Amino acid sequence: MMTGPERDVLHLLLEAKRAGEPFIPLRYPQAHGKTLKRLFDKDWIFASAGLDGMRYKITLRGEKMLAYYETTLARRDKICPRCGVNPKIVLQDGRLYSYCKDCERKRNIKKRLEGKAEGDTDRPCSRCQKRHRHQYPNGRWSTYCKHCESINRRKNARKQRRAELKQVKNGGPVPLCKRCKQNPRKVHPNSIATYCEACLPIMRKQTQFRHVIRVHRLGRV
Repeated sequence: MMTGPERDVLHLLLEAKRAGEPFIPLRYPQAHGKTLKRLFDKDWIFASAGLDGMRYKITLRGEKMLAYYETTLARRDKICPRCGVNPKIVLQDGRLYSYCKDCERKRNIKKRLEGKAEGDTDRPCSRCQKRHRHQYPNGRWSTYCKHCESINRRKNARKQRRAELKQVKNGGPVPLCKRCKQNPRKVHPNSIATYCEACLPIMRKQTQFRHVIRVHRLGRV
């Protein structure tokens, strides 16, 4: 799905490209940093660091997705633009709702889950019993503090990699790529990559993007 802020950013970049300026700067309130990161992760935009700061360009994939999304959104056949199958909800006054009954129910469930408080927010970390629990950007709370959550994540990741490598060496199937979930991961002599051969360059580019953003912010400070 494409959010409204994502669509607005793509529109700005597409208009700039058509005007002969494919790379333009984007700053708040034009675009939020999280919106730019999501667009980069989807390969809908490209970022380039220059002497005058970070500039962005819409990719061909971004142009295609923008055209597809707006064609779907502008449909006049009374079909839900989210699922493309079920008819939209008809209100009592005859007006059409934006989505069908199933899609609207799923959206409401998601909003309730994201807005639901998870227990006592003042309760300390379950691991160290010292620091406050970590709160995610969507408002939900972790069982652990940020430090302990990172430790547990690394510990579980190492354990899982050892088990996967052992499975492959014993003739078992290679796990699927965690990004596309279709192709087998790349197997090295003594380890297994997290992604497949096709997704590895994309993830490296995302890492490079985050590094460039971090260096740019430190430079401004």
